[in-house]
Amino acid sequence: AGANEVNLRTFGGSMTESGDDAGAEIFGAALFLLATGVGSTIGDPANPIEIEGARLNAATEGGSISMIDLSGGLVLDQVNAVAGAVNLTATNGNLTQFVPGTVAAVVGGAVNLTVTGIGSTIGAAGQTLFFNATGLNATTAGGTIFVNDTAGGVGVGAVTAPGGIVNLT
Repeated sequence: AGANEVNLRTFGGSMTESGDDAGAEIFGAALFLLATGVGSTIGDPANPIEIEGARLNAATEGGSISMIDLSGGLVLDQVNAVAGAVNLTATNGNLTQFVPGTVAAVVGGAVNLTVTGIGSTIGAAGQTLFFNATGLNATTAGGTIFVNDTAGGVGVGAVTAPGGIVNLT
């Protein structure tokens, strides 16, 4: 990932990938993305935006957020789609929370978290990833899952950590 901060904002519109390739569109150490306008999105579930970043802060006003990190893991500062879906994948790396504590790092309707790579984790022992959602799907390729729903009452879909520990509170 690049060494600098990237700030991208759309006013009354969505951020989408131009084309459909597997390469990263956004590079930076810290990514700050905002799409304003009701229903505006960042990425699309069928065509997520690929990024290479170390830290992510992304928000919409109710539209979905769909991103794939290609740089080996992502620290989530605040990812907020209000009631829209959040779809995050870290390729060969972890999804962790920037500021440990009890504030939700991920907010959305359905939250779908995926990490690839043997041993990659979602949250970690002693560093739980906090979220606020109506639904949760979380998948690792063998690593652990440590997540906590801050609002209480989440619909759990598929939560899979083959050979790893799952701690959902």
